Amino acid sequence: MARLMHIRKGAESRAWTSSVQRRSGAWVLVVALTLSVGPSPGCKGAAPTGRLVPVGELAEQDMSLLAAYGAGGLEWERARERALTNPAQARFLVDNIAREMVLAWERVDGIGMADPNSPNARAFKRAQEELVEMRSASTPLLVGMIESGDGVLAFLGKETLLRIGAEAIPATLPLLTADEDLARQRAAELLAEIGPAEAGVEGAVQAQLLEALDADRSWMVRAQVAKALGARAAYVSDREDLAIALQAATTDADLAVAGEAARALAMADDPRAFLAVVALLDRSQGAETGYGSRAAQEALLRLSGSTRARSAKQWREWWRENGPSVLERFNSQAAPR
Repeated sequence: MARLMHIRKGAESRAWTSSVQRRSGAWVLVVALTLSVGPSPGCKGAAPTGRLVPVGELAEQDMSLLAAYGAGGLEWERARERALTNPAQARFLVDNIAREMVLAWERVDGIGMADPNSPNARAFKRAQEELVEMRSASTPLLVGMIESGDGVLAFLGKETLLRIGAEAIPATLPLLTADEDLARQRAAELLAEIGPAEAGVEGAVQAQLLEALDADRSWMVRAQVAKALGARAAYVSDREDLAIALQAATTDADLAVAGEAARALAMADDPRAFLAVVALLDRSQGAETGYGSRAAQEALLRLSGSTRARSAKQWREWWRENGPSVLERFNSQAAPR
């Protein structure tokens, strides 16, 4: 691992990000022993901070870690295990391996990853796998990458957290209240894709998503949150609060939000809001984007099991004829056994 860095306490918080773009030689980021491993005040993640120094200026123990990483095999596994018991060394490894991952990606703008045998693809895969393996130490940094204003860092942070899976969810949840709209949107995107949380956590995920759906100031965030709620509906046994919130969201002033709420209701297979989705279809007619009407039509087709699109008036007629049996079937399936 030749392209690494050295963090000194008090350095600028964006030094790590900018160093990825500016430096490509034998430089290393080292965490000072006095630096906290956890997030700094006001930061949901743990963005690395500091400045680059030449590898030759490293302490002996840090040089040994880098040599073990380069050697791989059992030597590296033992060195990694020892380092993870020391917060400063763990942070040193995570910061530098994450930087190695980003540099490997940026050297080819991600395009060269199509060839799994290319040097950059191998370096990227190795670094990402190590961050997944060191998930307890790497997750705060990866969450900080999502919160960053850098698109590449955010993308790679998200993709690595997806590989970590459920263990990354608790650290991601605070991003739903981040200051930046884009950070909150990316957090919701991750929650839409990452799969079920560990036991006892899913309720907190649902609660925070429902709060964001109701109160977030950004329509883009609310739309992505609605999408996440639909994707996670299968992980919740009692969907009453979910259905109520999504039905209310179909009246959102922004049709993109309302449309995603309609799709989420369909993903939850909850026909109780059928007429609310019909109302969305009705008010979406003539809108410039057509997004609300398309989303509503898709939701109604899924909820009804029909394959024929209809006007709002025709859907109301369909519901008058079929709604009672649809609700009866839904209620029988939802009843406790």
